[in-house]
Amino acid sequence: MKSQDNMINDNKRFDIENYYSSEDLVVFVDEVGRGCVFGDVVACAVAIPKGYFTDNVKDSKKLSDKNRREVSKKLIDDGIIYSIGRISPKIIDEVNILNATFMAMNNAIEDLLIKLDDISPEIVVDGLKANIKFEHHNLVHGDDSSFGVGCASILAKVYRDDLCADWDLDYPIYGIAKHKGYGTPAHKRAVIENGPSPLHRRTFIKKWVTYD
Repeated sequence: MKSQDNMINDNKRFDIENYYSSEDLVVFVDEVGRGCVFGDVVACAVAIPKGYFTDNVKDSKKLSDKNRREVSKKLIDDGIIYSIGRISPKIIDEVNILNATFMAMNNAIEDLLIKLDDISPEIVVDGLKANIKFEHHNLVHGDDSSFGVGCASILAKVYRDDLCADWDLDYPIYGIAKHKGYGTPAHKRAVIENGPSPLHRRTFIKKWVTYD
């Protein structure tokens, strides 16, 4: 793992100025898949050392798939510690997507803290207000302004995209690998023509289909 203090960008500098005053390690959390109509919602919690930096980290939606995968691989190869939390469509329908997202975040943070072994770092969560059981800082549009949240965003996105590729093999008629479970016109047509799969979020597609 290398330090590049002389190469840090504005996002890394933002993190250092706001979250590393007395910390050498900070945990950053982001989610992906919240707006999808198919599949799990996924959260990533990642522990970023103060001195760690790598290029091309930003909001995962602003990177190509190739660049996201390059950054994700670099983070993993550099030994950055992270954990994933995921909540199924069934639970999403039972508790609603907001609560399911918080559950995914809790799961990711819990698992990461076990890996960190008795370290109690600051936790920064992307978004307005996260109803999670850990003390944390909220950061609106964190994937745009924070290096650490950007790392979490990229790791979560690559993980969920790989899930989508697997789901596409199980349910090829919906084109999940292409639209990643979002409610595109083509996806809507496929659901209307073929009915929903077990991984569709029924509360999200209730205007498309009717259930007995």
